Amino acid sequence: MKRRALTALACLPFFGAAQAGGITPRILAGIHANQDGACTSVLTVGACEADLANVESQTGHPFAIVSEYCHFTECQQPGAMQFAIDAINAGKVAMVTWYLSDPGHCQLATDFPKHVYDAELLASVNQFALVPAPFIIRPDPAMDSPQRRCYYDTDDIAQQGVEFVAMWVYIHDFFRDHGVTNARFNWAASLRVFVDKYGNPITTWTNFYPGPEYVDWVGTMIYNPTETPESIQTDPRFLAWYNQVVTLGKPLMFSETGAFAGKAGDRWLYSMASKLQSFPALQALVYFHVNGLHGDFRLDTESDMVAMGNMQQRRYFSRFDIP
Repeated sequence: MKRRALTALACLPFFGAAQAGGITPRILAGIHANQDGACTSVLTVGACEADLANVESQTGHPFAIVSEYCHFTECQQPGAMQFAIDAINAGKVAMVTWYLSDPGHCQLATDFPKHVYDAELLASVNQFALVPAPFIIRPDPAMDSPQRRCYYDTDDIAQQGVEFVAMWVYIHDFFRDHGVTNARFNWAASLRVFVDKYGNPITTWTNFYPGPEYVDWVGTMIYNPTETPESIQTDPRFLAWYNQVVTLGKPLMFSETGAFAGKAGDRWLYSMASKLQSFPALQALVYFHVNGLHGDFRLDTESDMVAMGNMQQRRYFSRFDIP
């Protein structure tokens, strides 16, 4: 499995050689399966890996990407990357969401370029350096959301973008300057900066985009927000996002996706399985199999598991069948 997984990674634009002419693009199907919090502790790795194995057993197929997250000080602790290391050793791609804050406390974006957190960054980088192969890092997703307001010195969204971009560039270069060259940066703004409440495209996201030299993947978080079954190909939020970011020339991903457990997940997954190949720049998705702050998105019924397995087994989603 490991050899074939690495072959698939080599076909992705950012992991290795560019795709050869005539090779159909693929979508890597991933999962965020930890039910009890972050996997960045030696105390939680076993439970997280058991959650992953359970979902793979029920769908009947392995996932290409496994996701975890950690807060600012968590990523500095010994053992923080063990889940990512184990995933890579199992032939998977690891994605780590890195919140540059801790619960109840925000680090100011403007303090990073001032070297205020260099010691903490170095401790984190030393943990990330232990990851033995290319991995995806997603620093501060939804950096535009009201929940991130405490990062900024201003309420002006354009100036918030200036502050965020300066922080992102500083952190990106900090990784490179300290030898962590296998980190692939996933910039993932929320849909609210791509589409207004009426479904019309907007360009607020451009305030927060760091530029092509600092971004490897462009992602977003897209959920079926109601208990009514919806299809991805008719979702105006998705279309507004895709039609704008496809022009950036980067591989795209759903850094998080999901639907309410037992309500609409199967149709959401069937629509992605059958329709996403019409959007060839989209090359990865991560299903958020979690009962969390914003809802219960677990694959909680047999029909949900069957729908996920149906998607995983389709050739377009298979990383083990790259020509």
